[in-house]
Amino acid sequence: MALQAEGRVGYDINVIVNNSTSSSYWGWSHYTTVFSMDWSSQTKGDGNSSKYIKIAGIEGIDLKETTDTKEGRLKEESRISLASHFNWLYIDEVVSDRSERYRVKINESMPASLLSVSSIMYRGEGIRRKGSYINNADKINTDYQARKFSESLAFLAIYQRSSPHNNLFILD
Repeated sequence: MALQAEGRVGYDINVIVNNSTSSSYWGWSHYTTVFSMDWSSQTKGDGNSSKYIKIAGIEGIDLKETTDTKEGRLKEESRISLASHFNWLYIDEVVSDRSERYRVKINESMPASLLSVSSIMYRGEGIRRKGSYINNADKINTDYQARKFSESLAFLAIYQRSSPHNNLFILD
């Protein structure tokens, strides 16, 4: 496994707007940690085995896999690539109307990606394999129990909030 990290980057915007009747508060933030990770594993043999992988909290991208086998013959290959980048951030703020109106345009590129590829073949007294794969609001769950089992799986999730992306927030 190789992990390269460069630190947390992002922004916070907090605004208080005073108008004639009251004060309004508004806030927005977005952060990412710049990193890349590649992981691979191979398992081949007879006997009992257990494997648990969990990746969570990367821009709404999550992965969880659990595999438990009883006595049997197993061949498994897995590869996971995970990355988060900071490309650019532009913030354009405008305060007008005697400081009673605030506008901000945010153009950002902080993409994240997860690629998981696996292949498994099993024959024996029993295997239980569970998976949960989330890409923001999309979720896929798998749950298998078998004596003979073969699966090839590829999961790709990308968070690509980038060019051109403008958020316009107005407080009156």
